[in-house]
Amino acid sequence: MTACNNAANLHLAIARDVQDKLVGASPVYESTYQLHFPLSRSHAKQIPLRTAVVSGGQPALPADNDLYGKFFNSLWDRFPMSDAVYMKSIPLDSPCWNYFQQTNWRSDSHYVYLPDGVRLFHSVDLPESFQEYLGQFNRKKRYNLKRQERVLRDNCKGNLKLMRIESKDQADEFVNALRAASHCTWQYEQAGIELGSSDAQRDRFVDLAERGSLRSYLLQGNGEEVAFVVGYQYRDVFHYSDVGYVQSYSRYSPGSVLLYMLIRDLIGYRSPRRINFGIGDSSYKRQFGNNNTHDADILLLRRTFKNAARLNAHALYKRTARFAKAVLHKSSFQKRSVVSI
Repeated sequence: MTACNNAANLHLAIARDVQDKLVGASPVYESTYQLHFPLSRSHAKQIPLRTAVVSGGQPALPADNDLYGKFFNSLWDRFPMSDAVYMKSIPLDSPCWNYFQQTNWRSDSHYVYLPDGVRLFHSVDLPESFQEYLGQFNRKKRYNLKRQERVLRDNCKGNLKLMRIESKDQADEFVNALRAASHCTWQYEQAGIELGSSDAQRDRFVDLAERGSLRSYLLQGNGEEVAFVVGYQYRDVFHYSDVGYVQSYSRYSPGSVLLYMLIRDLIGYRSPRRINFGIGDSSYKRQFGNNNTHDADILLLRRTFKNAARLNAHALYKRTARFAKAVLHKSSFQKRSVVSI
């Protein structure tokens, strides 16, 4: 099972009611979670934790606090060597979040920690038509979106093409395009992030295509790569994952043009119900999103002296980093104010 990376490492927690009827099933796999201590943009220290990861983030369980408690206790028993349990992107209106709130974030078996705090989570609820989607914007915004596409198209001599990547036959072409385009992105220049550089990535695209979940996009202009989105669609949700654009096109807003054209295609073909922009806040998510909520990663650390020290060290680092950032921001603002007088 390529989609699971290592099927032998995949476990399934099953919940049954008193009549032995299946009421929940949550995949869990073993991995390593890193507590990050970034020292600069390119350097960081990490504390590795042996971790049981709940696949998909929120456990697939009914909204029952007793059941959630039994689920987490069973993980500590099933993975006795693990330091932690990790759940990614838990919505603040979810049964899982409610469980922790109603138990006051306390447990005899573990500490509850939010390594990145609470953050904004953006998505797009898609209507029946593209015109209806555009109707959420004012007249000026609609004009600017159309103008950006027109300007980029004119710069590409009218040859602007959006390619939808969903079949395994397109995997090689897409991987080659990703490799060429990602070398020209700011992510590669600043952090060395490279896509399409391994056979494993190609095999993953092929595997997802065979399962009917691959739905990525490549924007080409005059035969050259301009921008890309690595995306997946499962049932009625499109997951907007890795994105990048070639730096030489930056003045033409290629990322916004790609997203504008992508949404049009999503509504017109095998339309999902929602676009999931994933973790984090950014201007394009605020610009195109129409459903803004909050989420948080949740890390449970087994109650040991060593884990308490790790947690306290990371929490202190985060507070110190926020304080330093606030001081630098204030100092920069004061300098600008003095200059402007």
